[in-house]
Amino acid sequence: MHCRIRAALLTGAAVCLLSVGPLVDASGQTREGPRGRVDISAGSVVQRRAWTSRVDGMIRSGELRIRQTREDTLLAGRTHERANQYHRGVRVFGGDIARQMRNGVTESLFGTIYEGISIDASPLLDEDRARAILAARIGQAIENRLPAELIVLPLDAGGYALTWRMRVVTRGDARQYFI
Repeated sequence: MHCRIRAALLTGAAVCLLSVGPLVDASGQTREGPRGRVDISAGSVVQRRAWTSRVDGMIRSGELRIRQTREDTLLAGRTHERANQYHRGVRVFGGDIARQMRNGVTESLFGTIYEGISIDASPLLDEDRARAILAARIGQAIENRLPAELIVLPLDAGGYALTWRMRVVTRGDARQYFI
């Protein structure tokens, strides 16, 4: 009887653990961090296959968009590909993967993606209003030559916010702000 109860408790614990998302495996390769952040480091063949399939699906759906592909200058037939994550057409700040492929087969894959994003991608403020708010807060005019970017920002406290990302460059200083 004691063994049955113990087995039931262990099975229940395993089900609970599996339902929360990716966990750290024995090698620490793939884990879900706080707030839906998933750090990817697919070292084994099984992990590479699983992540390659997922990444290819995200590229087909538009959740990942290739921003750069280049040939390896040292290894013939090898390419390096970088992709940004998007939510409903808006880039996710920090959502980025890199993979190296030889003749179309993934050799390594790493990066960070964010899961569970469900916010509306329509801004409540337009870019001009966001610039005016920032200018008032920092006490100086914001130049239009550096474009603002509408992004999904993962929040430290959890969840996500749709924000305008603006970079302000002054003599000897460069900062980015999220409005």
